[in-house]
Amino acid sequence: MRLVVDSNVLMTAFWPNSTFSALAGRHDMKLYAPAYALEEIQKHWAEIRQKTKATAREFEKVVERLEATVRFFDKKEYSSGLR
Repeated sequence: MRLVVDSNVLMTAFWPNSTFSALAGRHDMKLYAPAYALEEIQKHWAEIRQKTKATAREFEKVVERLEATVRFFDKKEYSSGLR
């Protein structure tokens, strides 16, 4: 199954037993997201770290997991389908 996820779903990767963890743990699931979703996470890193009590290294490990699990698309790859 293919599923497009938004920033909110991706941000749950910072919490244990999250929606993201449930989706990413399925071998039959392929996750896709616009690249700006990852940019949003980086933009709000201080707030995310504060809420999750994550260290800078823990934050980076989660971002690395996201990058390894989700196929991120640049807007130019899908902009022709937007109206």
